[in-house]
Amino acid sequence: MTHCRRAGASSTVPLVDPELRAYLDDRFGAVDRCFGELEGELRRHFGVLIEDVRHDLRAVAEMVVANTEAIGELRTRLDAR
Repeated sequence: MTHCRRAGASSTVPLVDPELRAYLDDRFGAVDRCFGELEGELRRHFGVLIEDVRHDLRAVAEMVVANTEAIGELRTRLDAR
């Protein structure tokens, strides 16, 4: 295997056989595509989860408001006694 010097580098980098380079480019390209598909799938999945959490949070907030109003009404009735 031969080596070449990179500009500005203190070490040498091996020269790669063109056939091996093509194979590796193809394999890494396939991995990149796979990660791209996975990223899209994860974005969709997390989007659904976020919407579900928003819905749950909205329900909790509505219950807090309702309980706060009920507590206020109870205080008013107790103070009237």
